[in-house]
Amino acid sequence: MADKRDRLDWCKDVTSVIQSVAATLAILGAGWWFLMQGLITSHANLTETVQSLKIHDKWRWVRLSVRITNVGLVPMRLHTGTAYVQRIYPLDDDFRQLLDNGESLMTETETKIPWHRISNPYAIELNSRVWPGESESYDVDFIVPSDLCEVMVHAFISNSADPSGAGWGGSTIQKIGEGACDK
Repeated sequence: MADKRDRLDWCKDVTSVIQSVAATLAILGAGWWFLMQGLITSHANLTETVQSLKIHDKWRWVRLSVRITNVGLVPMRLHTGTAYVQRIYPLDDDFRQLLDNGESLMTETETKIPWHRISNPYAIELNSRVWPGESESYDVDFIVPSDLCEVMVHAFISNSADPSGAGWGGSTIQKIGEGACDK
């Protein structure tokens, strides 16, 4: 009888160890699955709105409004961002010369036209936390020459949780001029 009881206790102990190992492997597997699905990383949508107003014969005010929405499942910590404006139209003299000569505005290795910046990049200090399902908006103002007809406005918000410096960015091409720009 004692031998049966010892055998039963041994089976119970082995089963308990197997159950503990299986539970540990299941928890580790679930953690790996969540990690591979990206459910514990930040996910966001960034939208831009551009407005402009002529404030002087020579100058135009341009406001970039950036809205970042947390569409992920974890809070996002936002520290910094950048924004700048590039001139599109009228073309700079060197771009016009290239086109007049039948040349491309891009080299063979470029995938985007290197439009000239009108402004140095502005550093945006955010220092905020955006919870899942919530949004934050940030405004950046620029003063640009009033003879410009179209500009491209860029914004980039860095993901403070990503050590590689990745983040969310966007650009908007905006018609800001009047009159001669319609020709």
